[in-house]
Amino acid sequence: MVEILFTGDDLALGAFAGMPPVQATARWRQPYRESSEVIQQSTKLYIYEVKGFIKDCRSIKIRGYLGNWPEPPYNYLFFLEPVKDDLRDWLSKQENLELTNEFSIDYGDWQQVVRRKHRVGRFVILPGFTESLGPCDLDDESLVYLYITPCLVFGSGLHPTTSGCLAAIDHLYSVDAPETATDIGTGTGILAIACAKCGTKNVVAYDINPLAVECAKDNVRRNKVNDTVTVKEGDGISNLERSELLCFNLDEKSFRRLIERIDLREFRWSIISGMLEKRFERIAHLLPSDLKIWWKQVNKGWITICVQGQE
Repeated sequence: MVEILFTGDDLALGAFAGMPPVQATARWRQPYRESSEVIQQSTKLYIYEVKGFIKDCRSIKIRGYLGNWPEPPYNYLFFLEPVKDDLRDWLSKQENLELTNEFSIDYGDWQQVVRRKHRVGRFVILPGFTESLGPCDLDDESLVYLYITPCLVFGSGLHPTTSGCLAAIDHLYSVDAPETATDIGTGTGILAIACAKCGTKNVVAYDINPLAVECAKDNVRRNKVNDTVTVKEGDGISNLERSELLCFNLDEKSFRRLIERIDLREFRWSIISGMLEKRFERIAHLLPSDLKIWWKQVNKGWITICVQGQE
């Protein structure tokens, strides 16, 4: 099995077999299919690794197609049923595309969905399908409810990098309330939604993965922050819009690219995560020397920091 590290909540394809089974009953409607069929934790996913550049993953008209997770130079195409022959036929009509691997896995083993409420500071994270039920602690107005459906992307709030970023947001908003925020590598949109629900008036969320973009848009709708959060497809770094707060939960390679192109001192606050502490220690020197680390957390070896830039 191929082992590839994804951005966002870093999990490996090669680690599928070691992930604990999940018994949750969460469901989600995938964005690319016209069918009203829903995916449950026991649903079998069929994943095909294709090497090459797919210009438009939405042009794939094969039964059971869910979407594409691009991890250049590979693509991971998700289906609800085995379609190897049909996929080979489609690939034969394309240029420079090659089927290099295939495997299947239960959705519950692919994505650990929150079964019951999960709390990080003021944030209570609930499965997206429960948003119609309303908050379960109506007498506690200090809590902020996040209804998150992970779909095929990461950011359910369970991974130490996501929970670390939420903890940083919780601490930051207790002393300051940024009016604008940018979230790079938004995944499910959980951090952008958290900022919006804490009072930020304008949040722009980026992700290069079309699956993540669709998932984040759906979660924005579920949390009723459509007027505040704008989700865009793109890396967010090339044409980064300045804001008071920058949220960045990606891998080391992406962090290096960010530092090369962006001066974090131009942001009043930056929340950075996505790396193991031992890896971050090797590249911490890339940060401007006069940048103040205002808050820091290490959870299961994963580090999250909140740095203060311009006053």
